[in-house]
Amino acid sequence: MAWHLLGTRDELLTRALDCWKILDQNRAMMDKPMERAGRKGNPLENPEEALV
Repeated sequence: MAWHLLGTRDELLTRALDCWKILDQNRAMMDKPMERAGRKGNPLENPEEALV
């Protein structure tokens, strides 16, 4: 296997693991139901919470 492919493989693996760590750390936040958006959406009670 070419050396540049090994480096690319390692970088992709590192990025995938970082992504899963972030998803796992924020699991509780993602389990909450999301506010609906659009024409029929419910207005937010506290708009500051929606800003990331």
